[in-house]
Amino acid sequence: MRSNTILPMGIVDNRPDYNYADGVTLNVFEISNKAVSVYNTSNEEELSVKGKRRENEIHVEILRDSGKPWKLLFWNERIEAVKEIEIGETERGTEVTLKSQRAVLKTK
Repeated sequence: MRSNTILPMGIVDNRPDYNYADGVTLNVFEISNKAVSVYNTSNEEELSVKGKRRENEIHVEILRDSGKPWKLLFWNERIEAVKEIEIGETERGTEVTLKSQRAVLKTK
């Protein structure tokens, strides 16, 4: 995957018309400064997230939140636990769920 990419991946893979923002994973690859939006089947924005790297910190901001569950997956990158997030380590990287509209993530 190209660096500075945020790629949304839905949880349904057997049909094209489903609630895209519900349970979506935003796959993050070597982020420097990027925003991504997820739209519903009526082409209405439901989720919008911006990420920006500053040395060993990644600043994440939710611009629009649908209220549906979603998470970030930082590929090949480890994130330290901070109070605004929940994390889980996987073989691909770190899964992050934000607890607030903004968070500063520390990279290892």
